[in-house]
Amino acid sequence: MCADEMRVVGAPGTGKTDYLRRQVTNFVESKRYAPSDVVLTSFTRSAAAVLRGRIAVPDQNIATLHALAYRALGSPPLAEK
Repeated sequence: MCADEMRVVGAPGTGKTDYLRRQVTNFVESKRYAPSDVVLTSFTRSAAAVLRGRIAVPDQNIATLHALAYRALGSPPLAEK
């Protein structure tokens, strides 16, 4: 894990999203990071949708890790058998 990486893990309903919202707000208000500098990943699409609805970060910066990697590769065509 690099110095600017944060991992938040917990069971449903434990306040992970609220914690992330507070951290992102603090980082942006302190001018440590711009909202476009923040990338949030989740394990599921539904969790990413919750993050998008509650945290002021550009939508393209919030997704599952797989979706972010796919976009980073230029959204190549998927192979079919």
